[in-house]
Amino acid sequence: MSSTLKKDLILSYAYLTESKSFDLDKNSILLLTPFGIISGKLLDRDVKYTDNALIVLNEINKQTSDKYLEEHDSISDNDGYIPLKDVTITCPNKSVFNMTSLNVFYDQVIGITMGNLSSIDDDFVSE
Repeated sequence: MSSTLKKDLILSYAYLTESKSFDLDKNSILLLTPFGIISGKLLDRDVKYTDNALIVLNEINKQTSDKYLEEHDSISDNDGYIPLKDVTITCPNKSVFNMTSLNVFYDQVIGITMGNLSSIDDDFVSE
């Protein structure tokens, strides 16, 4: 995969949420997108999951990415995605969507941090 600063930062934050140092594993990656804030944990392609939905998504991601890279030299610029599990999407209008997994495309990410949705200021969402 072709590296960009944006991809590297997003993946670095995602991997930090797996670290037991300083209890960072209690945090999620928080991605600010035009749709809202997406919270989740990294869906690691090398982990053997037991949840059927995660198994299927992980296998589709692996096969599709591997096939794409066989036909192309690399994934360029902001193309590509970060696969997440245990996903919650919070929209500015206070709508909340929970999903087992979600692929977030890099070009949709405006900002990134890590933490928990419970720590988000209520002023973020409008009435």
